[in-house]
Amino acid sequence: ASGHIPAVVREGMAYAEFTAGEHRWRIGPQGVAAADFWHKHLDGINTDPILTRSVADEKGGEISVVLEAGASALVQRAARERNITPYAVLLACYARLLGEETGRDELIIGTPATLRDRAALRNTVGYLVNTVQIRCPVATGGADPVSAVDVNARNALARRRFPFSVLVEQLRVARAPGVTPLIQSMFAYQSLPREDRALLPLALNADGVKWDFGAGVSAETVAMPAFDAQFPIALSLGRR
Repeated sequence: ASGHIPAVVREGMAYAEFTAGEHRWRIGPQGVAAADFWHKHLDGINTDPILTRSVADEKGGEISVVLEAGASALVQRAARERNITPYAVLLACYARLLGEETGRDELIIGTPATLRDRAALRNTVGYLVNTVQIRCPVATGGADPVSAVDVNARNALARRRFPFSVLVEQLRVARAPGVTPLIQSMFAYQSLPREDRALLPLALNADGVKWDFGAGVSAETVAMPAFDAQFPIALSLGRR
């Protein structure tokens, strides 16, 4: 042996270190500015539940859908025409559907956002996801609601670090048993790099998708049973 002692490779920032850093950020100038944005972003919107508990139990649930090539092409074209993202197009469509079902002309829709956006957090073990609230107009008096949703989504996701639980406390949203405050509907768009799209069924909890790895090794996905979701309505989309 050469006697050389290899450098210790740090696997990732400790979760406790991460949470302490997020607390310092929240009470610092950037966190205060983010809180100010959120208060203005959600000012004046109706925060009453969009569903009663009985309706949520009957009609709610989590749905995962893989967009086929034709539908995906239409979404991509609509996004290019407006110079926005496919995510915003699909979110606006989802908001329109919920608006028609609930009679609301404006909704708050939640979306999961990763906080694992730094190299030091790549291998950190812990829950590094926040729920971001996006204000989604259904009708804008002649303006394009899809473009309005895109602007709101970009601004909201840029402030993803501000904790959802803290915002609910600061806004003093009315609480009711069995009803999630502020948000009752979630939207997620699984946009994977082309080389990773074979993993999409895993992200969307699809059942019966098979892989053959060669040498007699194969695998098949098994959908996990539905659980009592935190939010009554959730839609997850992905494209091939």
